[in-house]
Amino acid sequence: MIKVVDEKLYEIVCGWFKKRGAQPFSLAGLSKRAYIVFQNDIPVVCAVLHKDETSTFGQIGITISDPDVKGKIRDESFDELYDHIFKVAKGFGCETLLALTSNKSLIKRYNKKGFVVMDENMVHLYKNL
Repeated sequence: MIKVVDEKLYEIVCGWFKKRGAQPFSLAGLSKRAYIVFQNDIPVVCAVLHKDETSTFGQIGITISDPDVKGKIRDESFDELYDHIFKVAKGFGCETLLALTSNKSLIKRYNKKGFVVMDENMVHLYKNL
């Protein structure tokens, strides 16, 4: 099951960031297209689709999962999430998706879904304003 991230689900996602020792993004900073996958009522993985309605280009932004969920459930959840994001993106007229990550596991998952590595030397920077 896939749900749009609301305030309650955002708290779950924040917990995943904290478990990983990372700073969560603010709820206001998330796109309206932030999705979380549940398997047997257990939240497993979340990703955000950024899509400007004036462009055919989109981006998969923040992707994070519960570090305690492993194996087949985790793999199936990622597949379900990406398939959902592709469907939503196509429905909004998106023709190209970009995904930025340095996480080797996520790179393998993206490759499995047809993404091609364009640049292996990119550094991701962000600044809270």
